[in-house]
Amino acid sequence: EKLRARTVTILTQATGLGRPACEAVLEEAGGDLKVALVMSLAGTDPTAARTALTAADGVVRTAVQSLSAPTPSSPSRREP
Repeated sequence: EKLRARTVTILTQATGLGRPACEAVLEEAGGDLKVALVMSLAGTDPTAARTALTAADGVVRTAVQSLSAPTPSSPSRREP
């Protein structure tokens, strides 16, 4: 219980979400803090978060960036 409370606190501080929202995300993530972080920061589901984390060798920032990167069908800048 103490570890879970600490995990929720970390998630709350990292995402800016309220405690109830963080508890729900953590539950959906199966208790995995990294998955919950990626889900919250990238706005994705647990499966996509896990896949991105695997591709990013477990680095949360890289996983979030990969999910937030523009796709070829939606360029980030306009062509002249």
